[in-house]
Amino acid sequence: MEDVLLEITIRVPTPVCILSQKFGKFIKVIDIRSHGDKVAHLIEVSSKLVDELNVLAESTGGVLQSIKIEGDRATGWFMSSGCDACRPLAFGEAFLIRGLILPNGIMEFSFIVPRDASYEDILSKLKASNIEYEVIKLTSSRGSRLLTSNQEKVLYIAYRMGLFDHPRKIQIKDLADMLGVSSSSLTESLRRGLKRLLDYYFKSTP
Repeated sequence: MEDVLLEITIRVPTPVCILSQKFGKFIKVIDIRSHGDKVAHLIEVSSKLVDELNVLAESTGGVLQSIKIEGDRATGWFMSSGCDACRPLAFGEAFLIRGLILPNGIMEFSFIVPRDASYEDILSKLKASNIEYEVIKLTSSRGSRLLTSNQEKVLYIAYRMGLFDHPRKIQIKDLADMLGVSSSSLTESLRRGLKRLLDYYFKSTP
């Protein structure tokens, strides 16, 4: 079966997440992942909202962890039971590229999945929870003969998540944690994949 990476953007028009209900467009969701039976949201907000986040966490049985304040911005992990929109992403085979909360609490998620079945599973769970959604983007990247399927997956995810940007939007360790591998293993996969691409480019250049 041919390897495929899917990149999807979905929009959830109804504000079902407590973070979107409370903070709306003033909060940015950087990552969503499972943590035991909890959903961990890596968020970025104005540093002025940290106290309100702590109050929200305490009142909903959640926890605010690893808060880092730089200037007027704060980032940290908001741990909670999650909502019916976030849980399928956290516990599915999804790699979040971007999470936005638009005006009126509308949530928009862009993510990558490694196969069609992963995408279908996430959508079926949203439907089972009666979550309305709109797929506003769906693109695929088919496997190439130049790279192994693992090399293509990690290079594509690293590229889309900003590992090669300046400044970096994600660090090697954070990406490795998301992929469930060690930093050294990820670094080696990236190195081997990049070497294949460079070998191909320079050997085919006159």
